[in-house]
Amino acid sequence: MSTIIILGYGKMGRAVERVCQSRGLEDYQTLDSFEELQALDIPEDSVVIEFTCAPDCLKNYKFLIEKNIPVVTGTTG
Repeated sequence: MSTIIILGYGKMGRAVERVCQSRGLEDYQTLDSFEELQALDIPEDSVVIEFTCAPDCLKNYKFLIEKNIPVVTGTTG
């Protein structure tokens, strides 16, 4: 099973976490910063759901693309 990494633990990140919990998913992790992302040993079968703010998202994308990690992104407001 893939690991879901929720990057950005604001309103939407918490909503995604609630969906994971409601579906009985246990293999997920929440992060709230680029520094936490960099420090994480990301499993090969991971996907990142990215809900950070605009100034941070580009460095997140670059880092994840270099690691060949799929990323799903969303934005609000």
